[in-house]
Amino acid sequence: MEKHLILSPRLSCLRDWVVPGARLVDVGTDHGFLPTCLLLEGVCQTAIASDIGKGPLESARKTAERHGVLERMIFVQSDGLEQISPKDVDTIVIAGMGGETMMHILEGAPWVNNPAYTLLLQPMSKVETLRSFLFSQGYEVERERLVEEPPFLYHALLVRGGGVPQKVQNPLLRYGSLALWGSGDPLLKTYCDATIQKLNRAIEGLQKSEKPEVAARHRELEVDRVALIQKRGEL
Repeated sequence: MEKHLILSPRLSCLRDWVVPGARLVDVGTDHGFLPTCLLLEGVCQTAIASDIGKGPLESARKTAERHGVLERMIFVQSDGLEQISPKDVDTIVIAGMGGETMMHILEGAPWVNNPAYTLLLQPMSKVETLRSFLFSQGYEVERERLVEEPPFLYHALLVRGGGVPQKVQNPLLRYGSLALWGSGDPLLKTYCDATIQKLNRAIEGLQKSEKPEVAARHRELEVDRVALIQKRGEL
């Protein structure tokens, strides 16, 4: 039996945010590394590993068995949170998938939009799209960290629902929460530089288009770029 499990930096960040005694479900658990680690460390007494596929659940089962926590892990085959009961959990992890998939999962389970639930999100893509969705649904990002797994930078977010739906007005908030911009995160400069470069490429591509509908998007990205350049200078 293996008594230790080393998590990737992305999952390690989420583990640090799980409070002792949490009733946790790991949506899209894949190999079940995070719930297994939390059970091993005694942070959770039981945990739910959930995935849409039988294969990942079997992998999670093998991970739990190898580390001696099989009897304390519950395995649920579910599309998102469809088969998860609101009364069984208070902490919901959704990690390792695209932001649009996360939106679909949250839309399919409106009960999570409640301050009683802690959401730990780690999107692999479409972070700006997910962030705008969270704003529009009244979710608040209470904590956010940048996590480096070379060559990529990822976002980890602790989110809670039940707030007032709103539209993103400040362009900076499309790229980071107030929690992130005020965190002093040592990766912020690197993140700003990479995002400005991405915006430069996008703007250059739009400049080659003669379609009139592209003009509004061009102006929006220009505003975003200016805001990020200014913020980069303040860091």
